[in-house]
Amino acid sequence: MKYVPGRSAALPLMFIAIAARLFCELALLYPDAHNAAWLCPIAGLLLYLPFAFALQRAAALGNDSAWGNLESRLPRFLSVLILLVLGALLLLDASAMMDVAAGTASFSIGDKAVITLELPLAALLALMVLLGPDAAGNNARIGLYILGFLLVILALTQITIYRPGWIAPILGGGIHSILTGALRCAGSMALLSLIWLFAVPDRARFGPMLWGSVACLLAAVLLLGLQMLSPTFVGTELLRPARMEILLNNGRVAISLQFVYLIAWYGGLLHLLSSEAVTAACIVKRLLPGLKLWIVALLEGIVVLLLSGSERAQAFLAGTTAAWLFPVISMLLLVSMATAGLAKGGGRKCGESSAS
Repeated sequence: MKYVPGRSAALPLMFIAIAARLFCELALLYPDAHNAAWLCPIAGLLLYLPFAFALQRAAALGNDSAWGNLESRLPRFLSVLILLVLGALLLLDASAMMDVAAGTASFSIGDKAVITLELPLAALLALMVLLGPDAAGNNARIGLYILGFLLVILALTQITIYRPGWIAPILGGGIHSILTGALRCAGSMALLSLIWLFAVPDRARFGPMLWGSVACLLAAVLLLGLQMLSPTFVGTELLRPARMEILLNNGRVAISLQFVYLIAWYGGLLHLLSSEAVTAACIVKRLLPGLKLWIVALLEGIVVLLLSGSERAQAFLAGTTAAWLFPVISMLLLVSMATAGLAKGGGRKCGESSAS
């Protein structure tokens, strides 16, 4: 059996992963935009839409997945190189998100030993790889209803304490910070859309253009609500633990609602980790179709755990390198589509694809 998701399973997982990743990016990892954080996903959407359109065009080339259609037309060395880069990016970002999820757990239970909290997350990541991408996607479909219900509760119960004045000044940290934030958002959206790149056709009617756009707008709305609950600290350099404390406990929301918010936040992060793990596994199984799935799961869990505990890797991800994510992924897709378009009859026969 091929290790690939159906598009109807991939899209809900992609949706939750994008919304959670953008919210995490602007609320916790990139504070430079200040009051304009909610504008960054919207600006990033303008960059992402051409990328999503290209994905859907690749899917229209044949009856296989978007990557399957391209891969059958690409030289072997080029397809392997592209898959290696995409897989490495997914595992690096998964390590950053595991660090955030473990930090959340540490904040919630008061345990400062973050590494001990990363071990069960690595085990969960490996388990999702074993269950497969369709299981992760169907789980995300259920999660859409649960997380959506929790978010509606939070929004309705907090209407009276929103402070619209805290959104000003609209441009926050300035145009440059907004554009940088937009580029980071577009990169995260492109990375998390890769699961659809490997998804095979089924009953799904829509693609990443619609689902990615709605997820992006949802993240913008959530960021807007967050900024009306807690004022932005301008001119003060806060460390990530301090930003997380403000994010999860701003002192203005009832304790019962903080618990609901924590469930929604942590649930979104788990779906995000699941999405990156199974997408990376799809890549590994294409590169090494004979590799046992339990070995893939074990290796992914170990690699992400090691990267998450590496200060050098986390510093690399937290720096300005995040802004290069979108250009790199876009260039890889552009090169593959251009090469596939120039190929006559495909560099390899469809039956020689490394899909597994």
